[in-house]
Amino acid sequence: LAVHFQVLAGGLVRLWALLGRSSRSLADAELREAALIAAPGLLEAQSYLGDAIPDKRMVHAAASDIGLALKSAAASAVRQLGGELVRRELGSPQDFDALHDLLSRCGLGPIQVAEDAKLLAEDSITVL
Repeated sequence: LAVHFQVLAGGLVRLWALLGRSSRSLADAELREAALIAAPGLLEAQSYLGDAIPDKRMVHAAASDIGLALKSAAASAVRQLGGELVRRELGSPQDFDALHDLLSRCGLGPIQVAEDAKLLAEDSITVL
C-alpha cells in the first residue's frame, strides 16, 4: 500500500511542477482556472492523501519525504501561478481574496507573490 501512495504522491508532484512551469504560457482564462479552481482542489486532494499516509504505516523514512515533496511542489506552483496572475492583473477583488487564502494555505504571503510579479514584469517582453 505504501508504494501506491508514493506513486500517487509522485504524480501529484509532477502535476504541480507542470502547473507551475506552464503558468506563463497559459491563456488568461486558463491561468485563472488553474490558480483559483484547480490549485485549491489539488491542495484539498493532497491533504486527503497526506492523511492516508501516517508515518506508522510506512516502514521506511519515505513517509516524511512524501509530505515534504508534496508541500514544496504545491507551494512552488502556487507561487508561480499567483505571481503570473498578479502580473497580468487578472481577476476580481474576490479572486485576489481567494488567491490570498490559497497562498496562506501553502505558507506563502502576498508580498512574495507581488515581488515575483514585479520580477516577471521586468522579464517580460511587451508587444504594443
